[in-house]
Amino acid sequence: ASISATQATSLTNVSVDALMTDANLLDSLTFNIQWYLDDVVQPELNNVNPLPSSQTSKGQSWSAVIHAFDGSDTSSESEILYVDIINSEPSVTATIGEPINSQEDITLVIDSSDIDSDTIEVTTITWFRNGFREGSLDNATTVPSSYLGPGQIWSVEVLVTDGEETGLSSTSITISNAPPIAVITTLTESAYAGERVQLTADSSSDPDNRIIGY
Repeated sequence: ASISATQATSLTNVSVDALMTDANLLDSLTFNIQWYLDDVVQPELNNVNPLPSSQTSKGQSWSAVIHAFDGSDTSSESEILYVDIINSEPSVTATIGEPINSQEDITLVIDSSDIDSDTIEVTTITWFRNGFREGSLDNATTVPSSYLGPGQIWSVEVLVTDGEETGLSSTSITISNAPPIAVITTLTESAYAGERVQLTADSSSDPDNRIIGY
């Protein structure tokens, strides 16, 4: 008999299989399973295969007792298979609101969870601008707009731990152009009907310091 894993997390189903022989070659053989949790039989799980992950928790020890069955008789001999339920990796998702232009801060949102109900801590937050690490922002959840410029690609990696295992998430964003501010000034102080009026946009401005025409 064999078991799919001798160590599994509470996110993984555990299955067993067995190869059997019978003196009566005409018999069709199957096998019966009894599951034990910490040496206590779990009758509601008799012949359940695989053992559902929803039944397991970190720190448990499970065993499966396998008997051959030919439709009428159960073998006196059995085989015992064991599996320990170990710690699961924590889950983490890093997100950044979009779109972001060069006049807005980048705000990082971190969502994390742990199937084992372990306490999760953020280990590191690492920011990259155009592929290069921005060390001054280590472990920051906000990137001030003063760091940003249109067309830049910002990415972030978030590492969390539950004390045993780690989880990693990353995301990125391209900084968009901020819209210019148009200011129209009338240069002509007075005019008669049908005369041209002279205007200027010289006082217009652009947060990104780039006005190419008006």
